[in-house]
Amino acid sequence: MVYAKFQDASFQGDDKIPETYNFGERGRAVFCHGLPALQQEDKDSSPLKRPREPRQSSGKPVSVKSYLDLKRNVTIPKGTIHMREKFSKINFLYQGSAVGFRCDEIILPNKKKASREFLTHRGAVAVIPFLDSPKNKPLLKCRIVLVEQFRYPVRRITEELPAGKLDKKESLLKCLERELKEETGYTTNKFHHLLSYEPTPAFSQEVIHVYWAENLKKGKSCPDEDEFLRTKIVTFGETLEKIRKGKIRDSKTVAGILAFAVFFINHK
Repeated sequence: MVYAKFQDASFQGDDKIPETYNFGERGRAVFCHGLPALQQEDKDSSPLKRPREPRQSSGKPVSVKSYLDLKRNVTIPKGTIHMREKFSKINFLYQGSAVGFRCDEIILPNKKKASREFLTHRGAVAVIPFLDSPKNKPLLKCRIVLVEQFRYPVRRITEELPAGKLDKKESLLKCLERELKEETGYTTNKFHHLLSYEPTPAFSQEVIHVYWAENLKKGKSCPDEDEFLRTKIVTFGETLEKIRKGKIRDSKTVAGILAFAVFFINHK
């Protein structure tokens, strides 16, 4: 079962994260609502427990043993136990520099065998950087920062929220700060959790954690050497309209912008 809740609560140093993320046999994240917003005082508040990292990378096959610890606790809603698929063995495992590919043999509820192919992923963050505070200005007129870049799989330039995948043992806060600085040049210590979601649970373990940020300070961007980005300042209303017309189709951007619109309406 997956729960998500929009909130504007500020994180306090002594606050506790109510529950952590656990990966079940199929690598699906089970998470609880109530994630606090992240502040600068938070040293390492990542609620995400990832599968053990493979020891080799750069496109080399890795040991099957390094993924056997995926068999962890998973929440099974009452009345659905007959739907559960059980892990049997790993048939194939390949780890690239960004994502991995895995093929498992599983046992179906009717005791027959089948295979499941999916991507392994550490998870990622995305942020809506507000240049104007939605608390003091009409939301549709508030300026936000997007990034444009060429996405090779879809062969086109996309407009997206600043985002990036988590590095090994990196907290959500550190990843947010790093990606925002690298891609836009802006910095802040005011991040608020919006939602966490699974973009494609049918074939990927990825969980994206979406935040919104305020009190931005302008600086110089420093993208990775293989990234060619361009920042773009637009209004929240313009972004909503592009989503409505299908001009913005990136899932984290669509989910984040629409979620914030709902969040803002419910918390006026």
